Amino acid sequence: MATDVFRLVIKDVFVISPRAIVVTGRVTGASVGINDRVEITGGGRVSQAEVVGVEVYRKMLDLAGVDDDAGLMLRGPREEDIQVGFVVTHAPASPAPGR
Repeated sequence: MATDVFRLVIKDVFVISPRAIVVTGRVTGASVGINDRVEITGGGRVSQAEVVGVEVYRKMLDLAGVDDDAGLMLRGPREEDIQVGFVVTHAPASPAPGR
């Protein structure tokens, strides 16, 4: 049952370039899409990021839905701000899931 709150527990982290980081995990609660503002929380820290790419089952998409195993390309966070086990959620001022 969907809780209407996007959540992704980070399973893996890949540094693609100095400008972007890809995190992978399973999407729960609600969908997440390109241009969504998200927060990464864990280790007593909160970081802001923007989703600039979504990949699901090796396909580039605009949106990852509930229960998708997804890769999210994020712009904004530093490599040291993200670790396996941290949680990605919609930022409080972001649009409602599914826009």
